[in-house]
Amino acid sequence: MKKLMMLVLVVVIVVVHLQSGQKQLDKPKKGDMVFKMDKVWEIEDAGEAPFASIRDLMVLEDGTAYIYDSKNLRIYIVSKEGKAVRAFGRMGEGPGEIRQLRQAKLRRAGDKIVVQEDRRIHYFKRNGDFIRSQTVLEAQNPILFLNENETITAPIHLRQIRNKRGIGKIRRINLKTGAQSVIASFSMFKGGMSVSKSGGRATVTDTSLTPMMIITHFNGRLYYGMNDEYWITVSDLTGKRLNSFGIERKRRWISDKVKEDELIASAKDRAPVELLKRLAKTMANEMNHFSNIEIHKGLLYVFTPYYVRNHRQQIDIFSTGGTFLYRAFIELDPELKMTREPLIRNGFVYISMENDEGDITVAKYSIALPKA
Repeated sequence: MKKLMMLVLVVVIVVVHLQSGQKQLDKPKKGDMVFKMDKVWEIEDAGEAPFASIRDLMVLEDGTAYIYDSKNLRIYIVSKEGKAVRAFGRMGEGPGEIRQLRQAKLRRAGDKIVVQEDRRIHYFKRNGDFIRSQTVLEAQNPILFLNENETITAPIHLRQIRNKRGIGKIRRINLKTGAQSVIASFSMFKGGMSVSKSGGRATVTDTSLTPMMIITHFNGRLYYGMNDEYWITVSDLTGKRLNSFGIERKRRWISDKVKEDELIASAKDRAPVELLKRLAKTMANEMNHFSNIEIHKGLLYVFTPYYVRNHRQQIDIFSTGGTFLYRAFIELDPELKMTREPLIRNGFVYISMENDEGDITVAKYSIALPKA
C-alpha cells in the first residue's frame, strides 16, 4: 500500500510539472533559418520632407501603413503600393493635436487609429481625420486595445503604482464604463528613474535594457512575460492560465559606457548629460530576452531586442504549444542598419533602415514565413 501511494505521488508531481511548463534548451527543433525577402517598394519620404527619425510603424490588414517620424513630428499614411496619402497629427493643445508628440505611440482600436501620449489618447479615422481625445489615469495607459474602448494595461514605471512592494498588475479596463479586472500580477523593475542635483527628473523605458511586461493579444488569448526572464505565459482574457514556456538562455552583457553614449545620443540635448549618466547606471547591464511577441500563421514570433541595432533581427519562432522550432533572422545588406524593430504583417515585413550616408527609408518586402 505504501509503494502504491508513493507511485501516485510521483505521477501527480510529474503532471503538475508538465502543466506548469518548463524551459527548453536553446536549440531550436528545426534549426536556424534566414527569411527569404523580395522588395515590394521603398520610400524615403511621404510627400513633405525626407524621413528623419522613425519612432513607430503600424500596418493594417489592407496594407495601409502609418509611419510616425518623431523629428518631423508628423504621422504619414502610405498606401499598400507605397504611395504617400496624407500626413496628420501635430504637436499642440488644440483638437487633434498631441502635446507630447515626440514620445507618442501608434495603436489600433477597432476600426480607428489611436495616437497615445502620457495620460491621454487621441482617436482618428483611418484617413487621419480627428475624432476625439480622452484622458486616462497614468496607471491605465493602454498597452493594447481589444476594441475601441477595452484595453489591456500594465505599469512600466514604479511611479505608476501606489503599493510599496513594487507589484504591478495586468488589467483589462473599459475606458467607457470604468469597469476593470485583474488578469495577473508581477514584480516590477526598480530602475529606469533618476533625479538630477538641480531637481530635474528623467525616466527611461527601453525594451532592450529596462525589464518590462511585454503583452500581445490574439484570438482571445494573451501572451505575456517580464522580458528579463525568457518565460512567456498564455492566458485567456479572464486571467486563466493555459500554458507557459521559455528557453534557457543567458542574457547578453552591455557596458555602462555604451548605455551612456546611446542615451546621450538619443536625448539630443533635451536633458542634462549628468542626469543621463545617472539614469544609465539605473538600467540593467544585461540585455532583456525579448521585446515583442507576434502571431503569424499559427506560430509565435518572439523578437530579440538590440540596444545598438545593426543589419539583422533575430526572431525565435515557437509552436502555439510552446515548442522552440526555429531561430530565424531578417537580414539586410551589411551597409544598412535597421533603425527600429521590423514589423511583420500578412506575409510582408516592413523595415525602417539607414544607409552609410545617414539616409532613412522605409521598405516593404514579401516574406516567406514557415507554416505551423
